[in-house]
Amino acid sequence: RSDIRVSNNGGANYGSAHTIGGNTNEQTYYIDVTNDFAWNETGLSNSNFRVSTNCWQINNKTGSSYHCRMDWIPVILS
Repeated sequence: RSDIRVSNNGGANYGSAHTIGGNTNEQTYYIDVTNDFAWNETGLSNSNFRVSTNCWQINNKTGSSYHCRMDWIPVILS
């Protein structure tokens, strides 16, 4: 599983964690961060918009390596 959090101030503060995953299959997730902050153009700029991920294992399996990959993050503005 992964916890995904976003920042609108260059990583000084992050919103609540959005937990995704739970399996080993590659798949797409939609994470609604609309209410994490009062978003504006400045918060979505390259210097301010940040994403933090924390990958963790559901149950501790001895002898297995575990990692998560995030390929890309599209941002939809409406």
